[in-house]
Amino acid sequence: MSSANRSLAQDLLPQLQAIAEGNGYRFVTRLELIVGSLHETAAGDLKAGLLAVFEDTVFEDVALDVTIVEPMQEIPTPGRDETVAASGWELLIARIEGTR
Repeated sequence: MSSANRSLAQDLLPQLQAIAEGNGYRFVTRLELIVGSLHETAAGDLKAGLLAVFEDTVFEDVALDVTIVEPMQEIPTPGRDETVAASGWELLIARIEGTR
C-alpha cells in the first residue's frame, strides 16, 4: 500500500468517526465512498489503506465499497434523485450504515 493511500485513509478517518458518532453507531456495518480519479488512487489500494486504519475502530468489520470516478462522469447525488458531473476531486460518503 502506498503512503499516499494510507495518508488519504488517515485523513478521512476523523470525519468518518464524527459521522458515526453523530448517528450513534457503535459499529459501522456498511460504507460506500465515491473518490475522484484525480486523487490518483485505485479503488483496491484505497480500500486496503482504509481497512488498515479502521483496525480497532467502529469501522473494523465494515463492508466497504470504493468507487473511483472520472471528471465529467455522472454520479448520483446522495439523498436525491439526480446526478451531477464529477470534478475528479470527489471524496464523497455515498452511504454509511451501522448498529446502535
